[in-house]
Amino acid sequence: MNKFDRLLYILNKLDRRERVRVPDLARELEVSERTVYRYLNSLMEAGFPIYYDKERGTYAFTQNFSLRRALLETEEVLVLALARKLLEPLLGEAALQILEQIEKKIATSPHIPFSHFTEVFGIQGLCDLPHLFDLLKDLSL
Repeated sequence: MNKFDRLLYILNKLDRRERVRVPDLARELEVSERTVYRYLNSLMEAGFPIYYDKERGTYAFTQNFSLRRALLETEEVLVLALARKLLEPLLGEAALQILEQIEKKIATSPHIPFSHFTEVFGIQGLCDLPHLFDLLKDLSL
């Protein structure tokens, strides 16, 4: 197993909310404990929100972080919601189901302030797109 594989292994354990203890990882990865600490530091320096949970005695991702969640900016969520409202009459049932699956995945992210995309926009019919983008800009400020 190379260094990249070991880093992915650690990230996957963290994402599955498994116990991530340095001695255990050293044994599993067949490296020294010092190397495991270097791996954890490298991941933290790369921006992964990892901390040591003293109560559980394990390293973990911060409470709401997951590798599987899509982290979108508010503006991106607004554009996605608007696109759905505009395209809804034109899309077939299969495409609408796929959009709903995407929305459910995104809506479970704690970083997104909306629970349901259908609550974001109540736009009826089509209107002039430049005005819509001005509206989005105003809403996102």
